[in-house]
Amino acid sequence: MGVGFYIELDKEVSFESYVEGKPLAWVFEELELFCQKHGLKDISDYIYDEDSREMLEHMQEWHSISEGIEWVEKLLFFLEKEKPNFYDEFTMDTLSRILEVFKKAQSENSGIQWHFDLDF
Repeated sequence: MGVGFYIELDKEVSFESYVEGKPLAWVFEELELFCQKHGLKDISDYIYDEDSREMLEHMQEWHSISEGIEWVEKLLFFLEKEKPNFYDEFTMDTLSRILEVFKKAQSENSGIQWHFDLDF
C-alpha cells in the first residue's frame, strides 16, 4: 500500500478534488531537496496531519490557494527545465492534476485554502 498525499480543501467544491498522491510519496526525499535547491517551500511545509501536529511545531494548518498555484507552477517549471533523475510522467501528471484542482477551486472561491494530508 504505502503512503500518499491528498489535497484537503477547507470548503466544499462542486467537482472531484481527489488526486492520487502516491507518486509524490515515491520521490518525497528527492522532491524535498529539489525544492530546497530552488528556494521553494518543501512539500512537507504543506502537510497537515492531525496525528503529527504535536511533533511538527512549524506546521501551518491551511495555505491560500494562490500560494498553492504559485508553488506547483514553479515546481513544474523547474522540473521540466532540469529533468532531474527522479523526473517521470507519474510525478509530472500528479503535479499537473493538483494544479488543475487548485485553479478550479480558486475559480469557485478565491478564499479557499488547502493543505496536503497523508493517506496510509
